[in-house]
Amino acid sequence: MKLFKDSHLKDDTRYSIWIVLVILVIPLVFFVIDHLLNLSPEPIVSAKQEKTVIVKEASAPAAPQKPLPKEVFASVRDAIKQGNYSTAYMEISKAPKDSPEYEELRKVVEAESKKRKRPGVQKQKEQGQETLRYIDEAAPRERGKEWLFVYFNELAGGFWPRICIQAVTRKPAPIADFRVIADGKRFEIPAPSIKSEKLKDRTAQWYDAPLDQQTYLAVKAIMKSRKAEVVYTCDGSSTSRTISDDEKHGLSRIMEAYAALGGNLAFLGEPVKGAGVKR
Repeated sequence: MKLFKDSHLKDDTRYSIWIVLVILVIPLVFFVIDHLLNLSPEPIVSAKQEKTVIVKEASAPAAPQKPLPKEVFASVRDAIKQGNYSTAYMEISKAPKDSPEYEELRKVVEAESKKRKRPGVQKQKEQGQETLRYIDEAAPRERGKEWLFVYFNELAGGFWPRICIQAVTRKPAPIADFRVIADGKRFEIPAPSIKSEKLKDRTAQWYDAPLDQQTYLAVKAIMKSRKAEVVYTCDGSSTSRTISDDEKHGLSRIMEAYAALGGNLAFLGEPVKGAGVKR
C-alpha cells in the first residue's frame, strides 16, 4: 500500500492498477466460495430407481359347482312322464341357471310340453235329454277300452258325480266285483249292476254308478298313488291291470272342474273349498 501512498505515480495510473486488481480478485473469490460449497457431501442417489411393486391378492378360484343330484334328473323325468310340467320346472330350479344341466333339462321339458297337448274337460249334451255331461277328454268314448274315470252330470242346477269302470273280458260271464289297490291300500267296490256289449271276439263290461263314500276314497287314493291297479272277478278268476298315469290325471282334472263349477262332496262328509252343491 505504501507503493500507492509514496509513489509519485499519477492518479490515473493508480486507478488503473486498482481496477486490474479487482478484476483478478473477483474470480478468485467466486472460486473460493464455490469450493467451500462443494465441501458438503452430495446425497447418494441410486442409479436405478426402485420400482414399487403392488401385489394384489389373487381372486379365490370359484368353487366348482356340485353336479346335480341324480334324484333331480329322475324327478324331472317322472314329472314329464306324468305330464306334471310345473313340477318338472320346480325341480329344474334346483340347478344353477348358468349350469349346463339347467339348460339341458329346460330344453327337454319344453320339447315334451310342446309334444303333448294337455287334455281338458268337455261338456256333452245327450240328444233328447236336458242332462249336460262333463267328462275328461282323455276318457274313452268307446266301451272296448279298459279305463277308470269319473264324470258328472248337471241337472236341475245341481252337479252329480259318477264313477265308471270299464273292462274287457274274453267270456261273456258278468263281472262280480271290482277292487282298487293304491299303494297297498285296498278298496272293495261291489258291482251289483253291470252293463255289457258284445265286441268282435270279446265282451266289454262296465260299472257306472253314483260316486259314493267308498268309491270316492278309492278315487282319492288313486290320484295320490305312485302305483295303483284295478282287479275284477269274472267267472271265478281274477284279472288285474295297472291304472295308467293318464287315468290318474283325468281323475284329477275332472275333480278340479267339479269343484271349480261349484260342486262339493259334503254329502260324502268331505266338502270342497268354495263349493256349494245344489241338491
